[in-house]
Order: sequence, then structure tokens, then C-alpha cells
Amino acid sequence: MITTLIKYLFTLFGAVMLAGTFYLSRDTRAFLASAVQAEGKVIELVRSHKTYRPVIRFIDRRGQAVEFTSSAGSSPPSYAVGEKVAVLYLPEKPRNAEVDDFFVIWGGLIILGILGIVFFLIGAGLFVATLRRQREAMG
Repeated sequence: MITTLIKYLFTLFGAVMLAGTFYLSRDTRAFLASAVQAEGKVIELVRSHKTYRPVIRFIDRRGQAVEFTSSAGSSPPSYAVGEKVAVLYLPEKPRNAEVDDFFVIWGGLIILGILGIVFFLIGAGLFVATLRRQREAMG
């Protein structure tokens, strides 16, 4: 009974995570296709739980100063106050900017995809094991 529940839940969670990975990767690719780059400067480090997230200021194409807090944090901090960083942003939504860093942009998706694969394969493996046991029992 518990194995049946586990195989369904793991397969379902894995499939949902993989679907989320696909959906979010589409959004990320669309962002990257339309984003423009600017040079930003770390003006502050904000503590968020046990990590530090950089607050970055840059000048957009219209000459407006824009500040944003990166969605990615780390401990110890990945950046120092005063450090210059490359920034990607959509001209129509400059406050939705992000640091132009592979892990900042793709890291969450990679982790979600790996977890999705692991959960899905464990669930699918339990289904296969159940089918093998049933075939062996039948003869």
C-alpha cells in the first residue's frame, strides 16, 4: 500500500517538476532573447535568511537609474559592495533585471530539472519493479 502511494507521488511530483522546468525555461529563453545588457554596481548586500542578495544600481537605455535586488543569494556573498556586474534587463521592465551570470539565470532551472528527473525515475522504477514482480508471479 505505501509503495503504491510512493510510486504515484514520486512520479507525479517528478512530472510536475519537469513540466515546471520546461515552462520556466521557455520564460528564461524569451527573457534572454529580448534582454539588453548594462553595467551595474553593487550598492548594498541584503541579508535574506542565511544568504546575502546584492542590491544593484544601473542606468537603463533611457538614462534612468534603476535599482533591483537579485533573486539569487549566497553565503558567503558572491559580490562585494562597489563591485561592477553585468546586468540583463527588458527595456520595458528594467526593474525586473537580473545579474548576467549563468548560475543566477539557469541554476534554479537546473536544480528543478535534476530533482524532477530523480523523482520521476524513482517513481517509474517502482512501477517497473511492480510490473516485473507481477509477471514473475504469473509465471
